[in-house]
Amino acid sequence: MRCQKMCVDNTKDIEEEKIVSVIFNYFSNR
Repeated sequence: MRCQKMCVDNTKDIEEEKIVSVIFNYFSNR
């Protein structure tokens, strides 16, 4: 969850990072 907040900030600057965040979220959800 902590990474999500940081990832979200990075995602705003880089769209590619969004994909990484999605993958991370997928694993976190699992």
